[in-house]
Amino acid sequence: MFATLLSQTSFQIPITPLLLMVLFSVLAVTSIVHAVILRYHWKNYGNGAIELVKINIIYLVGLAILLGGMAVFILTYSLS
Repeated sequence: MFATLLSQTSFQIPITPLLLMVLFSVLAVTSIVHAVILRYHWKNYGNGAIELVKINIIYLVGLAILLGGMAVFILTYSLS
């Protein structure tokens, strides 16, 4: 019953490029703050230097890929 009611109404959520950029900015800032806190804790409470370097590289590369992919998506979405 609820599905038929939704299919009859025209419910749309407008997503503007500005909204996507604001969401991206908030996510990027929180991710960077989170990364700084994690690196501090890894540095002070980590087990060894080699493991710390490997964890930092894996985490920062993953974060860069995620934020870079989001930036490319927002750019292509705003240009279309």
